[in-house]
Amino acid sequence: MYRITEENYRYKFSKDNTPVLYCDCGDLVEFNTLDCFSNKLIPEGTSLEKDAPRNSNPCTGPLYIRNAKPGDTLKVEIQKIEVGEIGVTLLGPSEVNFKNGLEKFQIKRIPIVHGHAVLREDIKLPIKPMIGVIGVAPLKEVPTGLSGHYGGNMDCSQVKEGVSLYLPVFVEGGLLLIGDLHALMGEGEIGGNGLEINGKVLVKVSVLKEFKITGPHIESSDKWMTLATEDSLEKASLEAASMMLNSLMNKGKYSREDANLLINLMGNLKICKLGSYGCTVRMEITKDLLSKH
Repeated sequence: MYRITEENYRYKFSKDNTPVLYCDCGDLVEFNTLDCFSNKLIPEGTSLEKDAPRNSNPCTGPLYIRNAKPGDTLKVEIQKIEVGEIGVTLLGPSEVNFKNGLEKFQIKRIPIVHGHAVLREDIKLPIKPMIGVIGVAPLKEVPTGLSGHYGGNMDCSQVKEGVSLYLPVFVEGGLLLIGDLHALMGEGEIGGNGLEINGKVLVKVSVLKEFKITGPHIESSDKWMTLATEDSLEKASLEAASMMLNSLMNKGKYSREDANLLINLMGNLKICKLGSYGCTVRMEITKDLLSKH
């Protein structure tokens, strides 16, 4: 098993990022990550005004996967996610017109004890660790706070332990970055952040030559999902549905008519992220429909 430590981080997805590790198809790699605030707000007494980092969402990597070529698909099997002992979240005025009645920002530090986020002695929530930012280098450089066909800051709750994430490869080696772990996050991330936390992610990476995709896909034990990010929910929803249509036709071998029928009757749209930097939506369908033929 290989390991990339947390001091090896980037704030941009870029083909010009120098790889910090080279691996082969089928290798296991552990990514040690900082939280989205670079762990700066974890200590008591720190403040947004004095201690918040200028950049957000540091991502560990990049990882160069040998024999990953433009046009291939990178399969990332998320085998294990471990989170730290303290999560940080911000409360404040919403950026998405959610009338929450808050006038100023404040830091909430929430300990993780025996697999629960302890908000108060009488409010202990089971954690559901997930990866907020994971992606490969696109042809044009973008900050790690954004998302698109390369993956990125999708904030999708289903990018979690036990699933496989599929990403299209645009540059040699893929240049995989991972960061922005959440111990908990509600669908849509309506408050602008989750329970931000540092941690470790163990993945197995594989290069698929015959499976072609145009954007992120997720495979769980029972679902097949397509993800899209656009500047509106409507555009993102239509793109996610279009990607699912292609999956049903190409992977499921359905006719265009049957694929449309299945989407109409069985496809479910879910909001992953709302925000001023783009909306991410996923479409889900039961995985057994892809193996009927």
